[in-house]
Amino acid sequence: MSDHASYPLTNLIAPTWRRADNFLALADKVARLGPDRRDPERFHIDKSEIVAELRKLAREVSRG
Repeated sequence: MSDHASYPLTNLIAPTWRRADNFLALADKVARLGPDRRDPERFHIDKSEIVAELRKLAREVSRG
């Protein structure tokens, strides 16, 4: 059983010195991501939010 309250998705864009921490935080969220039989749609919502955060970070990194 997963505890979705333990990994709320927030805006992870931060100053350059924090980017590695941001990627590690996203990696942790992906590691905990899994279906929940009580809320099957939650998996897809969380997955979409993680994808959005990764894309934001990728844009941030590509801008320098």
